[in-house]
Amino acid sequence: MSKVLVVDDAPMVEGFMREALETAGHEVSGVARTGKQAIELFGRLRPDLVTLDLNMPEMGGRDALKGILAIDPSAKVIIVTAMNQRLLRGDLLKDGAKEVLGKPIRLEQLLDAVRYVLDGGSGVQNEIH
Repeated sequence: MSKVLVVDDAPMVEGFMREALETAGHEVSGVARTGKQAIELFGRLRPDLVTLDLNMPEMGGRDALKGILAIDPSAKVIIVTAMNQRLLRGDLLKDGAKEVLGKPIRLEQLLDAVRYVLDGGSGVQNEIH
């Protein structure tokens, strides 16, 4: 069972992610609504994986990604965004994200990406989104 930190400011998305991950046997060890909270919780909980929204209040996902990677350069982070991920994908992968998924996200898509990243994959599974 992997520990996952879910970061999203939308309660509906957070609920979907929590239910999907727990049903698949993962433990949602924490939930954050802002990038700042994400960095704090990551440092305290040290989850195996982070799902990270890109657009949030206080601090966005890009800055949160940098903060998380400053704590642990090998952190496994999946960016989940409603923005056009095709334009951002390359930059986000260069910044250290392991995968980029577009919203609305499908259950199968999320679980495939989680398995892929936890197994050590990074940014080459283009057909996920």
